[in-house]
Amino acid sequence: MSETFIVVCIVIGLFALAALFKGKRPPTASFTCARCQKQEIYSTRTIEAWRRGFKRIYCKNCHYLWLKKNSENIRPSISQSQRNSGCLGMILLLPIIPAATYSLWTYFS
Repeated sequence: MSETFIVVCIVIGLFALAALFKGKRPPTASFTCARCQKQEIYSTRTIEAWRRGFKRIYCKNCHYLWLKKNSENIRPSISQSQRNSGCLGMILLLPIIPAATYSLWTYFS
């Protein structure tokens, strides 16, 4: 009984975390490039731009041209390690959720 309960708690916890950290998705699968008016499918870069609220989203080629034209006005990008901060905390938190749930279950039973 207790092993089954622990497995169920872990599965529920994982689904809850996945739902919590799943980012918003654009309402359609494609967008129109703001420069060349070509229909493009969203990429990781364009989805992130959409999430940040940018109204003018460019295809890969037009984005490259825009970067070349505006290279001196762009602030330095955030490093990969800074963007992913907090992952270690979540990994350490995952085993605590089922253990705490099991402890509360046994305390109140």
